Amino acid sequence: LDTLSSTLTSVFRGCERMEFDAAASLAGSVVAVTAGLWALASGWGILAVASFWSLGALAKGWAAWRITRRHFLPGGIGGGAQSASNAAQSASKSTVPAGGIVSLTRSLMGPSIACGSMAIIGAVYSNADIVMLRELASETAVGFYAAATRVNTVVLYLPSLVAASLLPALSRLSLVSDRRA
Repeated sequence: LDTLSSTLTSVFRGCERMEFDAAASLAGSVVAVTAGLWALASGWGILAVASFWSLGALAKGWAAWRITRRHFLPGGIGGGAQSASNAAQSASKSTVPAGGIVSLTRSLMGPSIACGSMAIIGAVYSNADIVMLRELASETAVGFYAAATRVNTVVLYLPSLVAASLLPALSRLSLVSDRRA
């Protein structure tokens, strides 16, 4: 479920419509936090809170799907129920190529598989040490090690976050530079 909503929000990012990504993520976070706090206040325990995290992922997926249908699929919600002025306004804001979302999906499939493979390899690589340490040390030592590596991971990923947010703008500048040359 989270993978589906992440796929849809990746379309928003690829089309440089970050406000849609933020709206879907906000919807999921509000639902997860509200339901989680309610569960804790009701005395349901941490297992219920973890379960409500799935409810937040469902809300994010639902919001991402509604946004995708409204702004990226032809005709908007209801398959053509938009007025002509709303359709023209949506089309002028859209960064989806002329072939529509299907064309965009096909063009992004190859690079997406490569990026997804790298993400899987990175996840395995970054957690291999914890799996190996679990066989060699106590659970307490593994827990302390895992907590320390999470702090280190945040510090290491900050430059990646900055680079990822700048990539669309830098790509556009590269295209402009190539056209001038």
